[in-house]
Amino acid sequence: MLSGLLGPTSLLGYNRLIYVINDVFNNSIYVPLDADIANTTKIKMNLNPTISSTNPNQTTIYINGTVGYYTDFGTKFVPLANAPVYLYYGADINYVNYNPNLDPIDAMLCTYGFGANAMNLGISASSLPTPQQCQLANPAFTAQLANSDQGTYHPQYYSGNSCAPAANSLLTPLDLNCNIYGKDGNNNIPQTCGVSPVGQQEFCVPIYSNGTGVCTTQIGLIGGSALPTGIPAAAANPIPSVTTNANGVFTSNIVACGIGNADIIASFYGLPGNEPYQVTQSLLGYSAQPNPTTPQGPSGAYATFNVLNFYWAPTSASVTTQIGLYELSYGEIGALALVVLGILTVILVAYVKSGAKKLKNKNVLRHKMK
Repeated sequence: MLSGLLGPTSLLGYNRLIYVINDVFNNSIYVPLDADIANTTKIKMNLNPTISSTNPNQTTIYINGTVGYYTDFGTKFVPLANAPVYLYYGADINYVNYNPNLDPIDAMLCTYGFGANAMNLGISASSLPTPQQCQLANPAFTAQLANSDQGTYHPQYYSGNSCAPAANSLLTPLDLNCNIYGKDGNNNIPQTCGVSPVGQQEFCVPIYSNGTGVCTTQIGLIGGSALPTGIPAAAANPIPSVTTNANGVFTSNIVACGIGNADIIASFYGLPGNEPYQVTQSLLGYSAQPNPTTPQGPSGAYATFNVLNFYWAPTSASVTTQIGLYELSYGEIGALALVVLGILTVILVAYVKSGAKKLKNKNVLRHKMK
């Protein structure tokens, strides 16, 4: 027996599935199972990187995607309008217990610090946050709402609104200036990064398995609330998410500095928020009536209670794109080296051909002499 708020013939929405068991004495035993039945939300996202014509180290990433679900046995796409979509760069580092702007060490340990690598370095488990403490913030669930709107992503600007120029050589080493554990097994390395040249909070993103990495502002929620008091940086976009239009389409764009790969994550946490919300349902004794959505029996046949409608994990899509341009990152010195290399290649090819021709002529001469 199935009863639902949308009517006895509807499967979508909040429903109560009741198993009715009759014993030998003709007693009816009700075994209720409450369930919220919904179509699974899907996110499709595309990235279009556009590299600056004057700085190969600076890329504008144009983001667009659609949010919706399939019905009619997967044949019909239904767009989800006015749906909030949260965008992250690289990873979500907003945790219920750790505000990343105020506690970047624990936030990065929650994101990258677990596993055998810490044990191999002799890192004590007591010095790491526990998995239970590393619960990601959920902007659609009241109990996990804390810190969900903390915007941490900013372009790694060198000054003003521009990225640092590309290195003059691809052999220029990375500036490995931090370690999420504070040591790499041999040396003590700072865990914190401070602020960027333009005054924004930096985070230690590990490059190697020993936790050593680079300080960057390019990680986490794109947009978000104003930064907390004490962070000497400009406020982030006060809107922590983008919203789909009537066709389920969302768009955004960001500037990213560097040369390599960039991961953009789009997450949808559910509607309506915030959870839990209240649902009115027939009391168990009246749920077996022919039409449970129509009040029957004495006053108080219905009860209102909280319902957790959303799955713990959000619906997410992750797309990787290239930022920066290796071919242009040689700089003036590299460009000159390429020209010289090209000239030397032409000379070498000409020399090889000339040597082959001379060798052939000598062989012909020897043959005639014989």
